[in-house]
Amino acid sequence: MPAVTAVLQYGILPDTNTLVDEPDLLVQSLNVTPKREKKTYKGASNRATQGVSFTDPTITFAFDAYVGNSSGFAIKHPGTLVTSLANFAAARHGFNPEEGIMVYEDPTDEYTNDDPDKIKFTITQYPFVNND
Repeated sequence: MPAVTAVLQYGILPDTNTLVDEPDLLVQSLNVTPKREKKTYKGASNRATQGVSFTDPTITFAFDAYVGNSSGFAIKHPGTLVTSLANFAAARHGFNPEEGIMVYEDPTDEYTNDDPDKIKFTITQYPFVNND
């Protein structure tokens, strides 16, 4: 008897989801936000933007996940360095996971009577910070 497959798909479909579970977490959603600080320079005569500078690149990963086990990201202290992310295994928007440092930030635990424990947190990569 053939094995049952979890998903059957037919026809033309968009690319498959690239979301990956992190250790001990069932990731429900992930928002990836690359950004830079912006400074504009206006001319004296027309007060219109004459130049713009983008500095301090960072990339932030905002997770929403069910807790599978009370370890790892589920109990990590804010400000702790993160060595790797399953969802940042390759370069994204020009950011390389091998550069700089990644910091665990803003954990929020969610508890309800109807659902398993949930956690939301962010991890920010600072590509020019060296942790030697």
